[in-house]
Amino acid sequence: MLLESARNSYNCVDASDVDRFIEFQYGRPYSVARAVDSLDHDTLHIAELVLTHPAHVSDGEVVPRPGVGPEALAEIKAWQNGTAPEPTPELLLSDLASRALIPAGDYLIDICL
Repeated sequence: MLLESARNSYNCVDASDVDRFIEFQYGRPYSVARAVDSLDHDTLHIAELVLTHPAHVSDGEVVPRPGVGPEALAEIKAWQNGTAPEPTPELLLSDLASRALIPAGDYLIDICL
């Protein structure tokens, strides 16, 4: 019997570094550990970034557009205004990568509780 596996490449980061960087970029305190608490209780979190969003063109065709979508931007704005809970790390890191503030790719976040 063989154990199937896949080899992946991640940007490895510490949650506290992500917290500080997000706070610096968005001007709001942030905690990866708190934001993912409802998702899982692992000590490692994989953030798969999405750098495009679907957009409709005049003939009804859906095409990918760069950046996070308008709904995602509204979620970030609501959090910045204090009217919404912390967004997921995937959303914020996707926004930062789409603005070329961090490297694109998937992130392995080490959450030391």
